[in-house]
Amino acid sequence: MYLLNLARILEEGGLTVKEEVGLSKVTGQLKSWQTFGRAGDSDYTWGAPNHVMVHHTASETTTENDISYMNHVSSVRPICNLYLARNGDVHVLAGGPTNTNGAGVDTWGGGTPANDMNRNAIGIEMGNNGVGEPYPVAQTNALIQTVAALMKAYTIPLGQVRAHFEWAPERKIDPAGQSPYATSSFKWDMDEFRADVYRYIMNQEGEGEEIKMDDVILADPEDYYRAFDGRINAGVTEIEIGSGVLAASINLTAAEPAGPGHLSLDGGKTSLVNWTAVGQVNSNAVTVKTPGGKIRLFSLVPCRAIVDVLGVAT
Repeated sequence: MYLLNLARILEEGGLTVKEEVGLSKVTGQLKSWQTFGRAGDSDYTWGAPNHVMVHHTASETTTENDISYMNHVSSVRPICNLYLARNGDVHVLAGGPTNTNGAGVDTWGGGTPANDMNRNAIGIEMGNNGVGEPYPVAQTNALIQTVAALMKAYTIPLGQVRAHFEWAPERKIDPAGQSPYATSSFKWDMDEFRADVYRYIMNQEGEGEEIKMDDVILADPEDYYRAFDGRINAGVTEIEIGSGVLAASINLTAAEPAGPGHLSLDGGKTSLVNWTAVGQVNSNAVTVKTPGGKIRLFSLVPCRAIVDVLGVAT
């Protein structure tokens, strides 16, 4: 499979998109991005892409020079699927797998075999030197929009949006540099970045708006019911509350977390249940709208989530 609709879905996501050509290693001829890929212009296999991988270029040159290197000059071209310029423009370079990740290990349960991320990911390179250059607001905003559009179009879980350094921590630092996500080491806090992507998606969909308690009919204690009790992965999990339920008062419990983190609803704007260590148990109650009779949980780490419904509006 080639990602033939890549430019269109990004344009529909509100981004300024530029389409580029590549120099085929097979024919030595220029070709459109739609069927440009690594290892002899190959395409994605069934089930891929299933990750989005975020990088910086470690360059200080122009957009044109970056693209020329990644799609025409490099011996391992194409280097990435998408290049995010400093002005926020998104350049589409390849519709097939690219050579952007190298050796590494999936430690988050995304199902990618060791050293095989190139065949399973959409690779994004941001123009940045990676050693202190500030990321312009237009560029970081475009990255959030781009990742959100890719997740929705290709059904990629939020927990499978990863930094290069998460895949190869012993040899890579990207993305790094001055941004809203930079830590003291300049490596990005990817949990914060993923949370912003989640908030953006929820705000775009207009879901999860908090409502008044008066709108929900509280049930008798004997009528409370448990809508969900099970392990969830990091990222977004959709929970069925009930057919025809427009809003619900729920009690949300997190147990057996894999590490420090939080559970949130409400479009990700509010961390409802917080914990600081492995194995803690915490809970909180909230009243939220339930579009389609469902809620969407967001967890920073894998945990056991328990959703008890205390009352509903239908």
